[in-house]
Amino acid sequence: MDSHHHQQQRSRITTKSASRPTLSSLDFRANLGTQSNISKQSSRVRKSIHNDKPEDIVERSKKTQEAQQHTLDIIRKREQVFDADVICFPNLEAKIKWERCMDKIQRLLSSPRNDMISQTLNNRAFLVRQPGRVPLLYTGLKERQKQHWWPNTEENPFRRTQEDRKSRSTTKYHTVKQGKPVGCKHFGAKHGSTVHEEMEMFFKAVRTGKIDHLRDLDPCTCRLIFLIHKYGWIPIASEFRIWEEDWRVATSIDMLVYCPKRCKLFIVEFKTGYESEEYKHHPNDKRLPQPFHKLPNCPLVRHQFQLLGMVRILHRKYGVMVDDGYILRSCPKAKGSEKKALMDWCKDLNYIHNFDIGMLERNVFLS
Repeated sequence: MDSHHHQQQRSRITTKSASRPTLSSLDFRANLGTQSNISKQSSRVRKSIHNDKPEDIVERSKKTQEAQQHTLDIIRKREQVFDADVICFPNLEAKIKWERCMDKIQRLLSSPRNDMISQTLNNRAFLVRQPGRVPLLYTGLKERQKQHWWPNTEENPFRRTQEDRKSRSTTKYHTVKQGKPVGCKHFGAKHGSTVHEEMEMFFKAVRTGKIDHLRDLDPCTCRLIFLIHKYGWIPIASEFRIWEEDWRVATSIDMLVYCPKRCKLFIVEFKTGYESEEYKHHPNDKRLPQPFHKLPNCPLVRHQFQLLGMVRILHRKYGVMVDDGYILRSCPKAKGSEKKALMDWCKDLNYIHNFDIGMLERNVFLS
């Protein structure tokens, strides 16, 4: 009964004109990343935080109020940017550009592939159910890339050898601070999970227009919301799962956003931390194996590979070419944030060709 109801909804959406999507139609798949997960995640986030100091509570309260105001601004803007009757197009070219971007969003959110994938094994793998085929487990994109191009690199700094940590250590002043940063609920991997869960809550607030559940947010979450508000982006989907049957890999895009100023569709990945080492290139960095031997093995480049993989999957299997990809990084110890766009080498045809081959053939480029 439910599947029949969803099919009817999808058929109604696809018959609408691509040049005139409605806000309700955009909502149809917009909750893809939060299906049956948001209530569980909210309960985990609301659990009592141990070892909170008075300054932690004050910091979170201040940042949460700012994030709530930013969210309300985004909600108000979202109600206008998808209605062609409300938008004042300066010329015909601008209207055509808007219609093309709306068509991209419509195709992504209403793709039948969205119903075929689910996350399993503690979110470390994906289960894909194609019609008429046996369900298969797909490896995560990050794990496959690690196997191919940086198998001996340990992402977790706490598991590295002391020599390795020193070889890439940064000289910035905030690295001497130990323990949990002021206001943050956790540190390490648990902190990153908390921020991702709260960003899903933020997306739900934007989608529903209600900010009641946006309370006691981690400062890093608030910094990411600030960046989204600063650049005028409108969240379209959260934790959007995609998969590639030729590579047999799958992944989840942290957020799809629409930029009204430029009429463009972006993918966004959220990162926290990476402050104990140099995030960009370090003089002691080793090089990646062939054919990417010109690139240093550093966190920024590895994250660029992750973005490139998402862009290629969307292009190859969903027929959608996103306009750009961004990394939004929050630095809890430095109390700052930054935006990193796709690098030029990610748009080079030779690199793209070698990337596609490397993802297709296992261990083809390992030295």
